[in-house]
Amino acid sequence: MSQSIQAADIHFNESGTPISNQFDDIYYSREDGLTESYYVFQQGNQLQTRWLAFEQEQFVIAETGFGTGLNFLAVCQSFHEFRQQNPEHTLKRLHFISFEKFPLTQAALAESLSQWSTVKPWAVQLLANYPSLIQGVHRLQIDTAISLDLWFGDVLDSTPQINDRGIGVVDAWFLDGFAPSKNPDMWSDELFYQIARLTKQSGSFATFTAAGFVRRGLMQQGFNAYKLPGFGRKREMVAGVMQQKPNLALNRSQLLFPTPAAHTNRQPDEKQVAIIGGGISAISSAYALAQRGYQVSIYTQSHLADAASGNHQGAVYPLVQLQHNPLSELHIKAFEFSQRHYSHMQTTLDFGFATCGVLQLAFNADRQRRLQQLVDEQNWPETLVHAVSTEQANDIAGININSPAWYYPNGAWLNPVSYIKALAEQLVAKQQLVLHENTQVTTLQQENNHWQLTLNNGHTVDANIVILACGHAIQDFEQAQGVEVHPVRGQVTELASHSELAKLKSVICHKGYLTPAFSQKHCAGASFIKDNDSIAVSQQEDEANLAQQSQFLAQSGIEFTPEHIVNQRASIRTCTQDHIPVVGALFDQKTLAASHHDLWKGQKVTLPANTYDNLYCLTGLASRGLSTAPFLAEYLASMINQEVLPVAQNISDALNPNRFVVKKLIRREI
Repeated sequence: MSQSIQAADIHFNESGTPISNQFDDIYYSREDGLTESYYVFQQGNQLQTRWLAFEQEQFVIAETGFGTGLNFLAVCQSFHEFRQQNPEHTLKRLHFISFEKFPLTQAALAESLSQWSTVKPWAVQLLANYPSLIQGVHRLQIDTAISLDLWFGDVLDSTPQINDRGIGVVDAWFLDGFAPSKNPDMWSDELFYQIARLTKQSGSFATFTAAGFVRRGLMQQGFNAYKLPGFGRKREMVAGVMQQKPNLALNRSQLLFPTPAAHTNRQPDEKQVAIIGGGISAISSAYALAQRGYQVSIYTQSHLADAASGNHQGAVYPLVQLQHNPLSELHIKAFEFSQRHYSHMQTTLDFGFATCGVLQLAFNADRQRRLQQLVDEQNWPETLVHAVSTEQANDIAGININSPAWYYPNGAWLNPVSYIKALAEQLVAKQQLVLHENTQVTTLQQENNHWQLTLNNGHTVDANIVILACGHAIQDFEQAQGVEVHPVRGQVTELASHSELAKLKSVICHKGYLTPAFSQKHCAGASFIKDNDSIAVSQQEDEANLAQQSQFLAQSGIEFTPEHIVNQRASIRTCTQDHIPVVGALFDQKTLAASHHDLWKGQKVTLPANTYDNLYCLTGLASRGLSTAPFLAEYLASMINQEVLPVAQNISDALNPNRFVVKKLIRREI
């Protein structure tokens, strides 16, 4: 099934208003779309009054029908003004969720928003972060206080994939979209049920329509619903508040792969986090939590970026398969988020990063067949990946590679050492991070409502929350037994830039990879040796790396010879059997095996799987850590801070650390 989304078919009338050809309806009022948005959705939900009385850190709005994004931009402006007027208020962050079956292209979106100068600052950020038109949820960080989850696809398919945490996650709904008479499939009892499921007690809704079946449908789901005067020519509209939230049982997914139970705001003294590890996973987690007001300590047994994150350069591009599956879904969404993240961070930090594009060569008959299949089936939008001819690939690369290729136009390379150190320095300067290098955590012990960490010097320290982001060393901790990861050794060979090699403009991937120059050096790699945790450098692996480049780039005229080697470095990737990272709350294997010993029977699950309180992990990123770590850290921080998760429920299940034990229980292997 193709995951490319059909873009909206629109035209603009003489006054510049966008009109849907599919639904024969306008996107916003011809009179004044922005004023209409404020009146119907913000006043209808009494946002200003509710924000002043709100006692939590984040307010969540959900919307049916993203359209041109005008409702979102209007609320961005209002929230920005609220924060300026109330800088000490508890409410500090706005999260917006929106659904769109037929999204506008970036060009159409830009034209639609060009007339709204008052919301231009947020429109610029929306356009800069606008994702590829791919099915599912895309998390966009508009600024430090405002985030957007943009779901592309049918709202009736999307809403069931949002984890409601058992109590609801939405504070206010903007029920927009085209009129019920134009789009009856959306306005259904199933939608009203999902709205109620996701709404918190006392959450609200407002909608431009006064259709009786809409009001009755929402009342049947626990809302009180009342009519208000409509905007402009519309006589009436409807708004309401959740009076009696339905009592819904947790489903199998929520029971077997639970996220931590919802609770009220963490107090400042409950926001002390210890992260064990010093690589891209650790620093990404530190950053994501610091943005949410957490005080972070990093403990690394050597120094920052000493292990797998210490290579001179690594490629940043997604793992894309021809057929859509959870692995492709995760990697594509993670790549686009992480690529935007690095680009944004370059505005404040000095580190090595370049969006130069990535070429993945179709170097044999099977790869060429798969490349043709990509062309024939058009599973993915060209903004993500597309096929290029040999001539086009040569032009992109700047050298003769003599092969057609997959081309990722937003692919990049990153120098992780400079990034990790620059970000750590910034967090330390802001007093958001305390760094403990050359400090090994030997054991963890749960003590009442906190964790006690024993260090290699015999001292102990306490933390409310602990994250294990230490690669395959996670298995050294008793609490991580049952998490199945294994080491894979990889050696990278660094080459001095010279002659034809210096002309390389993009990252080249075949069975290995080759990067453009950074600090007059290129990276060629990497070896792949399973279940080997040695980091001693090997001349044999250098020779293999060079031979691989010579084989697949034989037409380039580049000399891959030992005299150009200036350095080599071996490190350990942490991999999983299913190639999916391990992220989330840790669990006790023995307790889980005892409580769910009869999973193999296929009966209804009634008990939730156990998790340790405030103990998490982020590991198993394999060779794609640079492409996935910022996004997975955002996911983990959202989980820890009791927020809406930036992935569909099936992806969250696939990431869950207890999946290995659950699978064994189903197969009767334990």
